[in-house]
Amino acid sequence: MPSYRNMDWKKVAWNLLKFGISLTIIAFLTYKVQQEKGFDALLNQPKDWFLLALAAIVMLGSISLTFVRWYLLVRAIDIPFSLKDAFRLGFIGYLFTFLTVGVVGGDLLKAIFLAREHKDRKGRAIGTVILDRALGLYALIIVASLAYLYSGWESIENPSEEMARLIFLGRTTITLATLGTLFIVIFVVMIYSAKQRWKENIDQWLETSKLLARLYHAVELYRQNIWIPCLGFLLGICTHGLGTLAVYLVAVGLPGKALQLGDFFMISPIATLAGSLPLPGGLGAYESALHFLYNLVSQEADSGQGFIIAACIRVITILIALIGGAYYLYGRREVDNLVEQAETMFGSAEEGTQDQEKL
Repeated sequence: MPSYRNMDWKKVAWNLLKFGISLTIIAFLTYKVQQEKGFDALLNQPKDWFLLALAAIVMLGSISLTFVRWYLLVRAIDIPFSLKDAFRLGFIGYLFTFLTVGVVGGDLLKAIFLAREHKDRKGRAIGTVILDRALGLYALIIVASLAYLYSGWESIENPSEEMARLIFLGRTTITLATLGTLFIVIFVVMIYSAKQRWKENIDQWLETSKLLARLYHAVELYRQNIWIPCLGFLLGICTHGLGTLAVYLVAVGLPGKALQLGDFFMISPIATLAGSLPLPGGLGAYESALHFLYNLVSQEADSGQGFIIAACIRVITILIALIGGAYYLYGRREVDNLVEQAETMFGSAEEGTQDQEKL
């Protein structure tokens, strides 16, 4: 079992506060939606359970692709790793994104496992997790950007206030996609640059940001297999495409008029991006974002429909996370040891950072 004496209770209190914020948002949205007309009818009318079950299967496929992507990134740098372990750790990590009240998240848990099994390749192990997260985020922004360009909203003359907000969000995603692409081009040029003077300048530049430094070194690992991150990016596109399709199937399976599939490819990635805020599993942030965006796109939508769709997706993801619960119970001692090592590593890193700040 993890050593609770060594646990940073300030971090625990902070994470409990985040749970409180998430639950408060959910309670507020539930209360607000219940006051709107048509909510009871939307909730009590017959539902297409086949489509809802199909949505769950599609969402499971979407999440599973993220495990395959990480597996490919690990194997590409010659770290012995099985697809079975990738799924096991992936599901456990997915569970921890919902339940963690300490300092250990799902990504850190996966990195600790690889670092423990391959002590001589700790840097590479952590690099795979960082790059995996970066590829997923970039693919998410690209999907939203392509959907916005396809929507034709830019050509609307005299847009309403609601449409103007959507256009602003769309332009923001385009900007983020452009900046992300620019960073990728710069990173690739730097990695393949053979000039020593450039390398010295790169090292100086990277010293200004730990995040950029870690991302750069993570990408540098794949200098000889650059096609692997490219494949990971394509898997990220498929991941978010399936995730959006799952949201659409939920909307069609529920009573009431649903938006078109193309509309979901615009609003679902943005809601997912909001769900990446530092709340347990994005709880509250995702629901409020999808509810807000759904109402912006369709004034004809039944009251509270966006929130109910988001709530159904939340139930589906929690059920999928229970697979990680089964893996955890099966190998509880090993997972507890990983958590304890992660807590110790995090505390040591934090103390080292504080010591450096004092010098």
